[in-house]
Amino acid sequence: MLKNRKGQITLFIIIALVIIVAVLLTLIFLGKIKNPLEIAKKNEVEINFVNCVDQRVKEAIATAELQGGYLSLPDFESGSVNFPFSNYLNFLTLDVPYWFYVSGNGIQRVQKPNATEIEEQFGEYVKRWVPECAKFENFANAVDWEIAKGDVGDVQVKINNNNVETRVNLPLSVQSGSYKSTITEHKISTKTPFGSLLNTASDIFNAQNERTILENYSIDILNSYAPTNGFEITCAPKIWSKEQVQSDLKVALQENVAALKIRGSSYTLKNPENRYFVINIGKTVDEKVNFLYSRTWPTKIDIWPSSGGILRSDPLGTQAGLGAIGFCFVPYHFVYDLSFPVLIQVTSGTEMLQFPVVVIIDKMVPRQFDTNETIPIDIDICRAPGQIGTVFTSYNSEAVKATISFKCLSQSCAIGTTSTDGTKARLTTEFPRCVNGYLTVESEGFKPKEAVVSSNEPFILDMQMEPLYSLPVEMNLANNENAIIYFTSEDYSQTLFYPREKTVNLSEGTYKIDAQISRQGEISFGSGEVEKCIKIPSEGIGGILGMTSEQCYNVTLPSTKLTEILVGGGSMNYSFSDDQLRSARKMTIRPDTVDTPTTIDELSEVYDFINANNLVVSLS
Repeated sequence: MLKNRKGQITLFIIIALVIIVAVLLTLIFLGKIKNPLEIAKKNEVEINFVNCVDQRVKEAIATAELQGGYLSLPDFESGSVNFPFSNYLNFLTLDVPYWFYVSGNGIQRVQKPNATEIEEQFGEYVKRWVPECAKFENFANAVDWEIAKGDVGDVQVKINNNNVETRVNLPLSVQSGSYKSTITEHKISTKTPFGSLLNTASDIFNAQNERTILENYSIDILNSYAPTNGFEITCAPKIWSKEQVQSDLKVALQENVAALKIRGSSYTLKNPENRYFVINIGKTVDEKVNFLYSRTWPTKIDIWPSSGGILRSDPLGTQAGLGAIGFCFVPYHFVYDLSFPVLIQVTSGTEMLQFPVVVIIDKMVPRQFDTNETIPIDIDICRAPGQIGTVFTSYNSEAVKATISFKCLSQSCAIGTTSTDGTKARLTTEFPRCVNGYLTVESEGFKPKEAVVSSNEPFILDMQMEPLYSLPVEMNLANNENAIIYFTSEDYSQTLFYPREKTVNLSEGTYKIDAQISRQGEISFGSGEVEKCIKIPSEGIGGILGMTSEQCYNVTLPSTKLTEILVGGGSMNYSFSDDQLRSARKMTIRPDTVDTPTTIDELSEVYDFINANNLVVSLS
């Protein structure tokens, strides 16, 4: 029985196969379906073409993600001394177009591509590669069929959140014997989160423009890592190196910008305090977002007031009539201009879209977003067409190599360095055209020299340099005493903090020498308020013309105990000749002192004593 049943089943299978083959042959003969071999041929050609186009789309996506969405880069625009940003950020040798930047002549500009522009660039790129993808010569010969193609028509690209759709119009025919099949429109779907990355990047960019998020964080960094507003109870002036402040700020920006995150994106907070660095842009973000700044990138940091690379704030309370509000009190208030690039990277899986923006703080105020390209923020005098000028630098018929700079209005321009030419050093080059500009000559071991020059016509200037002599200073002070000594001439000044500093650099000339001696002690005084004013560049065209405005602020003094108290000093005028400075071994200064005061009234009397007292100064 079992064997008979197996035989019946086998017979049924054979009959079914015969019926299927008969039906297929009938349909093929009637033209209802195509020959399976020809179907395979047609599909293989189409798959080969589609895969080639898909690969080109992936190449376009990868390039655009690294270049801020651009496949074809915008024309290059250089920066300037005042605005050191071109329209590209160079990141790991790759030029990435800014989505927001400040042009060399001070114009705020948006350079963000929209989805339509990117789609058009993708379409143009794919269209250039379609003829290469439609080369089937070797392919056809290997399998013995004929492939014909027409002219390339439209190529349309659509960027979606999770894929990029490409439609290519190209008549493509496969023929074998009497059979021929043609496909005109080819549809390619490339899986990629590029569209989602672009949308998230746009949301972050829009939030930054509307709320100046990065500027607000940067002001916090300024207040935390640089001298801005404050005061200290001390008799010594507060002095900062401008170069060091700028360097410290760059390091602080680099570290703090890297800590920023976008709420909802992929990140981990090591402690709750780091919530400060989480930015809420008001929309859900699924991707990972990084913020980058490098201290090696173009950065502009200007600080007011500053002079000669120094930020300085002098003590109040040492002037007549101020003893009652608190003695030896040093308030400081510095105003900053800060501009620097931030690179924002949005990542999903293995793909990352990056774009840079420029952060701008103007006089401690976040920039006001304005894409009006007709109103420049400033004029770059240093890059304007110049006028030929010649500067010679020498001392006693010997050439002195020196660095030349030129200040016109509110801008200072680096010009160059003189080189030896006989008994003098010379520099002949273009200077910015300017009426009554200030030319400055600096050389190590020599006093800086300055001259007023009108460079609207050719000029020749001979600068005779004056050597500086390093002179040890000796004062007879007790172990608990310190001194501040000011050396001030008509065009040069030096400040010495003794005994921490015991050497002064002077050149020939007449100096007013002021000394103040402080001693450790203790005096208490009540709270009070004092007004402090500084001059900063004026807003708008006034600042361009070198005009300044006064900015005042009140500082409230709490009840304080002084532990360093003024006890003596004096002043005198002293003329130093070149021969004296060259031959002297040291300078001795003898100030008079009094007993340590114990009341505010006694402190006022000390100031009167210093004002009337003459120092004893001698060279040996």
